[in-house]
Amino acid sequence: MKLEYEAWKELNPNQDFSQKEYQQAIDNTRAFEYESIRDTQENKEFWFQIGALVVIIGATLFCPPAGMALGAVYGAYELSSAVSGKDLVSGPGTRDI
Repeated sequence: MKLEYEAWKELNPNQDFSQKEYQQAIDNTRAFEYESIRDTQENKEFWFQIGALVVIIGATLFCPPAGMALGAVYGAYELSSAVSGKDLVSGPGTRDI
């Protein structure tokens, strides 16, 4: 670690870091953000629901009977997902993971 710090110090002479600060910075740069399967499923479901909402509202503005029909179909879809515990968009329910 000391050799790595010395090499970095030679390449960056204008940076004023102590070896301890350098070590903390290096430890933090090797970290990553973890996204679980559940997070991925919830993200897919969220964007699908937003898209469905936009389509239903758009259809309702231009043709109210079509908007009502789409709303009923979407309601049935959500009800079937709730009963079965599985979502057609993201697969198995998030409770299962």
